[in-house]
Amino acid sequence: MTRLPDSFFFYGSAALTSSPTILDHLLYNFTVSDKPYSVHIVVDPSFGDRLMELPNGEPVWVVDSPANAPVVHRIWTERPQPNHLIGLTKFDPAGAETPELVLLNELDMIDLHHGEHSATPPYSVAKVYGTNWTPAVAEAFAAIGFRKLRSVPDGFVAEKERTSI
Repeated sequence: MTRLPDSFFFYGSAALTSSPTILDHLLYNFTVSDKPYSVHIVVDPSFGDRLMELPNGEPVWVVDSPANAPVVHRIWTERPQPNHLIGLTKFDPAGAETPELVLLNELDMIDLHHGEHSATPPYSVAKVYGTNWTPAVAEAFAAIGFRKLRSVPDGFVAEKERTSI
């Protein structure tokens, strides 16, 4: 059996024998993928079976509701995921009366799980289903670095501006 070194870290999918350096971070962020890290956020309580159409292997946060819960449980059974950064997370609307308020209440938690403190690279695209962006939503997204918002038929897409070296 091969013994791992005392200082052994996993950085993304790469194994390092010492702590990641700034250079490792930059190389990983700019060479792993050109595809942006996207998170899907469903605040539509009647989204239901459309959850099956969202990409497998990308994180999805969905509001708990009578229409969404059975589909969430089916996906958990049919598509188990290897870690918390992908797959489906069901969250409680916590008494929010509109999809916009549901989104505003959950946004910090989503950012905590997929932002710069939890993922390398952090997510740079949020695809929101079930509400349009409003000035309050735009302000909340801007506070976490998403300054580009565009409407789409079922909601909107928020993006961080891509940086280059």
